[in-house]
Amino acid sequence: MEGELERSEILSAQINEKTEHIIYQRFANIAKDSHNKEILLRLAEDELKHHDTWRSYSGEEVDQI
Repeated sequence: MEGELERSEILSAQINEKTEHIIYQRFANIAKDSHNKEILLRLAEDELKHHDTWRSYSGEEVDQI
């Protein structure tokens, strides 16, 4: 049906969000500036929320890339 996302698109988006969450976390772990670290952790948290939203549609957990 037009306008509906395919399951593969949902899973792909979910994987991307989880991967981005992990990347931001890793950058935050090595950030020397506390302000930058805080921003990166906030971005990581947002990406995890996006992942969780996609998970609510897919009904399954995925691994990062």
